[in-house]
Amino acid sequence: MILLNILTMGIGAHMFLSSFFPNEYHNALLNCSLYAILLFSHFEIYAKKIYNQPQIKSCIDRIYKKNEIDIIKFNQVMISTNKNYVTLHQFLLYDFILFSDYEKVTERSTKVNKVLYFGFPKTPMNFDYKVCKFSFLSMTVNFNKKKYPIKLSTESENYYIVGNKINLLLIAYLLKTQYKVDCDETNGTYELDIIDHNVTMKTLTEKDEITLHENDYIVEPFVYVDTSNMTLLDIIKNTPHFVMVNPILHQNIQ
Repeated sequence: MILLNILTMGIGAHMFLSSFFPNEYHNALLNCSLYAILLFSHFEIYAKKIYNQPQIKSCIDRIYKKNEIDIIKFNQVMISTNKNYVTLHQFLLYDFILFSDYEKVTERSTKVNKVLYFGFPKTPMNFDYKVCKFSFLSMTVNFNKKKYPIKLSTESENYYIVGNKINLLLIAYLLKTQYKVDCDETNGTYELDIIDHNVTMKTLTEKDEITLHENDYIVEPFVYVDTSNMTLLDIIKNTPHFVMVNPILHQNIQ
């Protein structure tokens, strides 16, 4: 009711001023519009100055930008962060690191490319990659007397990236995320039936590891790198080119 009364009074005032004081009324409206534009411009400049302050910008970016880095352990995401804010302590407990490239997602290409990092990370981390030019015709995991078709490429994500490895850690993670099936990431046993791009049938086990190349792949023995008991000094020793993001942290571990 109050809004209706305000609207009625506004329309009445507009008709009255337009009829009896047209020039003065139109000039007043024009001046008000100019002052509003001027006020908005000053506010925009002031807001940009505040945003461009390093601490404020960093905080806003953290809130609104998607986390591209997932630290995977026990078949689940332990830590999610942005690639610009990766810190040393985040590598203390993980099976592998998953980088999701959201920047290359478009209306025509909706898949998110997934880049995998196993073992001790080479730092600073390199986020450049190439997409494979082939894909397997099928991949089926035989686990606990059941068969689970595994998809490395779906409508929303793509694991066919040069250098990505398919091993026990990834298979256990995909069984969890795609089928909600628990497979021990260190002691799980399974058979992996593959029909590759050359229509060659292969059967692998948890002891094998596939490394994807641009036009082909190789199979080698899988070597598990246990990071459960790592310390910050262990990480620095195994990653000598690590760029310390937090200098205070660097002082504390020396």
